[in-house]
Amino acid sequence: MTRFGYSGDLISLPMIHALLQNQIEHPFQMIRLKEEDILKKLLNGTLDMGILSPYFYARKQGSIRIVRQFPVINRQPIASILLFFQGNLKTIDRVYWKKNLHAQYEYFLGKLILEEFLGVESDWEIIEQEGEIEDILPEHPVVLLTGEDAFRASDSLEGMIDLTEEWLLKTDLPLVQRLVVVKETFKEKGELEKLQLSMQLGLRRLKDASENYAKSHRRNWDIYFDVLQKVEYGMDSPEVWDSLREVLQYLFFKGEADYYPEMEFLE
Repeated sequence: MTRFGYSGDLISLPMIHALLQNQIEHPFQMIRLKEEDILKKLLNGTLDMGILSPYFYARKQGSIRIVRQFPVINRQPIASILLFFQGNLKTIDRVYWKKNLHAQYEYFLGKLILEEFLGVESDWEIIEQEGEIEDILPEHPVVLLTGEDAFRASDSLEGMIDLTEEWLLKTDLPLVQRLVVVKETFKEKGELEKLQLSMQLGLRRLKDASENYAKSHRRNWDIYFDVLQKVEYGMDSPEVWDSLREVLQYLFFKGEADYYPEMEFLE
C-alpha cells in the first residue's frame, strides 16, 4: 500500500474525505501525523505521499516532489488568519498570538503580512489563554488567531482584519495553502487517479466533510462549510506557482528555511 500522511486540518479535508471514509476503493494507507513528522517520514522514506503547507515544504533538506494536479489555494479571504483589536486602538505596540502549533504556516503569514505589507513593527507575545475572543481581548488589545482558532472566531462581532485578504490585495496572486507531495523515488503515478477521484467526490460533498469535521471541533458545520466553499483545489496554473515561489522566498529570507527551497515537481 501507498503510505499517505495527512495532518487532519480542515482545508485539506475535501481532497481526502472520500479516502478516509472509504467511499471508494483505494491503495492508500492513511496515516494521521503532525506536519513536521510527515516531512521527516517523507525524507526518510517511511511515507510515500503527504500533504504539507508551504511552510514545511520549505524546510525540506532533501528532494520532495510537488504533484502539480493538487495545489490547494484561495482567491477569497478564508478567515484562517484573523487579527482582532479593541475598537479604540490607536497604535499596535504588541501583538498577542494565541498559540496554535497546528497553524505554524498561518502564524508565519500573519506576522509577514503585518510587517511587510501593513508596515506594523511590534513586539510579539504568545498566550495560551482559553476561551472565546470576546474573553481574550479585554486584557490583550491585539490578538492574532490562526487556523482552527480563527475559523471558530470568524463570526465574531469584534473588530478584525482578515490577513488573507491583505495577501490577495497586495500581491494580486492567490494564496497557496497546501501541497500534495511525494518522496523522491515515488513511481506509482497511476495511484494519483484515485486521489483525483477522491478530490472530485469531496468537492461535491463539502457539506458531508464539514459535518464530519464539526463532530470533533467546537463550531457548527456551517462555519466550516463556508470556509471550504472559498477554497480551490487542483488549480495547476502559472499564477499558483508564482504565488508559491513568492511564499518560499519569504520563508527563506525570514530565516525559516536553511536553504533556498527550490520547487521540484513530479514528472
